[in-house]
Amino acid sequence: DLVGGVYAEVAKKEPWVLGAKPICDVALLTTEEQFDEKPDGGRHQNNVLGAVRMLQELRVNFDIVDTKADFAPYRVIVLPDSVLCTPALAEKLEAYVFGGGSLLASHKSGLEESGAFGSAIFGVKAIGDAPFSPDFFVPGGGIGEGLPDTGHVMYQKGLEVEPLDGSEVLARVQTPYFNRNWRHFCSHAHTPSEGKEGYPAAVKKGRVIYLAHPVFAQYHDCAPLWVKTMVKDALNQLLPDPVLEVDGPSCLITTLTHQPEESRYVVHLLGYTPERRGTRFDIIEDVLPIFDITIRARVTGVTAARLVPGGELLPLATENGVVTVTLPRLDGHAMIELA
Repeated sequence: DLVGGVYAEVAKKEPWVLGAKPICDVALLTTEEQFDEKPDGGRHQNNVLGAVRMLQELRVNFDIVDTKADFAPYRVIVLPDSVLCTPALAEKLEAYVFGGGSLLASHKSGLEESGAFGSAIFGVKAIGDAPFSPDFFVPGGGIGEGLPDTGHVMYQKGLEVEPLDGSEVLARVQTPYFNRNWRHFCSHAHTPSEGKEGYPAAVKKGRVIYLAHPVFAQYHDCAPLWVKTMVKDALNQLLPDPVLEVDGPSCLITTLTHQPEESRYVVHLLGYTPERRGTRFDIIEDVLPIFDITIRARVTGVTAARLVPGGELLPLATENGVVTVTLPRLDGHAMIELA
């Protein structure tokens, strides 16, 4: 009876799910296949876990792919922290970028086994591990919009790089007075910045942005807001016109699907706030409503928006190819049919 009560709600929504295909701007390149000799298949890499959570919170429509996938359908490929750049992958990424695609790479993604970058498309030359850790990211070049104009601590060690000709350094780090070790100590695990500009933190070359720190593994570890802001701003530069934009809190997860046989699109909104009340897993007990959510979708052939399965019409406006809908209230999950 308990299971039936839950799945009765699912059954009502099935017509808007069957045959639906997700529409994704972004592909997240998993590092799982690089660790397939491990018993768990490498499925629990912190960089990928952090990237998935961050992209969901940023409401980026993305697929998780491996190096054998077709990159052509995606507008941006994200290489999180440690994607080894084999000669075959370098050739595939170069063809993708030269064909109009964009890349967001971080930390050691793009390095060959030798420790050098496998392609000039990344726009940087590897010097080696950063000499200081922690160091401090300083907003600049559109990376870190809205953050205070000061150093933001990067808890995990980055990579020291030099920009290649034709590359633009968007942001740099401030170096600390010293590394924390037995010779030097400062309270609260904090090594103060000396205020001097250091090595690059963010570099852009054409349609490729490189971030020198392991931002995704760091987000999985302690979720600093400034790290998510860095990634958000980098994606905004590479993808200024995503297929779906939704205003709302970071707990709101959204997806856009297409049902070609029904000639309609479906926007899914999922808004729950889990709490870690026990030690083993998160709990959702209270459904807190979210009000006045604005949805913007770059889709064609849409003349009406309905809240389904109920069928309630929602106000819709179309301008410059963008369909805008406002959902007055969300209680947990909602689907909006655009047809």
